[in-house]
Amino acid sequence: MKRIEPFNDIWLDCYNNQKLSILIYKNEDNKALAYNNNYKYEIMPYIFGGSKEFNCIACGQYIITFEEFSQMDKMNPKNEEEFLKLIKNQVTKENGFVLMRTDLYDWLEDSICWHRYHWDHYSLIVDYDEENQQFLVFDEKKGNYVKFYVPESKIYKCVFHTDKFEILRLITLDGEEIKIQTTEDIKKNASDIVESIDNCLEKRFWDMEEFIFDGEHYKDLNGIFLQKIEGRHKANAGLIRWMETNGMASGLDYRTLSEEFEKLSVEWAKIRMALFVIYMKKKNRQEKINELNEKLYECLTKERELWNQVIAS
Repeated sequence: MKRIEPFNDIWLDCYNNQKLSILIYKNEDNKALAYNNNYKYEIMPYIFGGSKEFNCIACGQYIITFEEFSQMDKMNPKNEEEFLKLIKNQVTKENGFVLMRTDLYDWLEDSICWHRYHWDHYSLIVDYDEENQQFLVFDEKKGNYVKFYVPESKIYKCVFHTDKFEILRLITLDGEEIKIQTTEDIKKNASDIVESIDNCLEKRFWDMEEFIFDGEHYKDLNGIFLQKIEGRHKANAGLIRWMETNGMASGLDYRTLSEEFEKLSVEWAKIRMALFVIYMKKKNRQEKINELNEKLYECLTKERELWNQVIAS
């Protein structure tokens, strides 16, 4: 079996944690990629069954694509026998992994979709335990990236069949090295983040019509959006500590900056939980949404101040 663990130091999103798990298995130094500040805030406008558009806030982040450090073969096996043969052959290679298009409804117990939503994405199959006839799989559960085992008899039943996407992607590591951020990269990204913050400060969020609050989908969607922002600030704190270790932008007060980013992660967690309470309790919703927007503006303004310190260093 491969000596590999899911990257779970920081929750970014399932795809980034997926890639980081493989890259750190390839080279421990690749952990620095988790701290890349190449993200921006995004305003997500929605109209759902009503007349009023409302905004959600999200964090769009990008690390790398699989094509930058691996070869990918896209496959649509004709039956279960061919499917199992393909993935067993691939994951038992030292440098082989499989992405499987998965229906999350019956995939990982206690996950957000478990017996609630038919939701599809690519799960990472890491290895095969021949003795117990089960696959080692990494995937997201409650804001963590975890490993678990799926019996051979079950795995094909969890495939999400669609004409739009191939159901398997075979990932084979190659010898390419991944570029780590420079000080110039960090400052450029910080400027982009500040610009995205300025755009958000001109908007209001979560002004939904009453009936939309009763929809489970938006409660879960907003929860995912905000969890990513929480994780992003833990990564920012890690970035500042990494910069100190590597002697980058030496004029910074590293300790204070990292502590302030950690505090922002906590404050975004409070926003997420407060929004959850608003979903559950109808009383004084508009007043509480107003308060939550004020809290959001405070967090964004503080973050802008921190990044401006990095830019000026």
